[in-house]
Amino acid sequence: MNFHQLHIFNVVAKHRSYSKAAAELYLSQPTVSVHLQKLEQELGMELFEQLGRNIYLTDAGRMLFIYTQKIFALAEEAERALEELQGLHKGRIRIGASTTPGIYYLPHLLGQFKNDYPGIELILDVANSMEIEKKILANQLDLAVVGERPSEGDLIAESFRTDHLVMILSPNHPLLSQEKITLEDLARQRFIMREPGSGTRKAIEDAFAREGIHLRVAMEYGSTDGIKHAVAANLGISIVSELAVKLCEQTGLVVVREIPEIEVKREFCLVYHKDKHLPPLVQTFIKATKEFAATELVE
Repeated sequence: MNFHQLHIFNVVAKHRSYSKAAAELYLSQPTVSVHLQKLEQELGMELFEQLGRNIYLTDAGRMLFIYTQKIFALAEEAERALEELQGLHKGRIRIGASTTPGIYYLPHLLGQFKNDYPGIELILDVANSMEIEKKILANQLDLAVVGERPSEGDLIAESFRTDHLVMILSPNHPLLSQEKITLEDLARQRFIMREPGSGTRKAIEDAFAREGIHLRVAMEYGSTDGIKHAVAANLGISIVSELAVKLCEQTGLVVVREIPEIEVKREFCLVYHKDKHLPPLVQTFIKATKEFAATELVE
């Protein structure tokens, strides 16, 4: 197979668009089509099918796309490894993060790291824990910071910080008029939660399950900010990371309370593939992450 043709296929498959791929590759659309036709002829099978204006991968196309993603991720890794022979003055780190650490924790850490190593390019990909785990397994990320230990045995996880979760309510919620809130009170409430696959949601459900309580999930949001606004509108209550509520508590958007009778917490973990070569630049970032967390404890 022609490496150039595989590259063109990979970009078209990524965008599901000939025009977008042509723009990224600085080629004309007919040229892209010709290369794909030659690749299909060589393989003896179709890689795309067109329905109306949309193109879709065939079964063969989906299988080939899995491999081309790995091929070009390894090519990029080789390029970065050679760059890093020049020291820590240039290079690139592909970092994944689950939503809570990605939005409320990592920006401060990345800002400090960028200040210390201005020539380093930092690429951050934020998604829920399950999606980030898949991307590490596919070698699309060098490492990640997530709020849940991965279940996949090929991944190594190093805990570096404890994240405490707190309860948030609307300032007008009836529970606030009670002298004491109990677990039984919470079992009767409407909860607004993150989507399945979220490390925050799993930590909450696991903690309450140990107490024999199944929470009533009334609404699901893909972001903690969405949850906070829904809680502020008195659509239900929620439990979120204490990192996520510092500003909105000060503005009075929501009221923050400790969760009664139980402690809900989880560990932030650095995660990477067990077979992944960790070049000096990535090892330096891992060290900086642990030092940053240690500095927080001292403060």
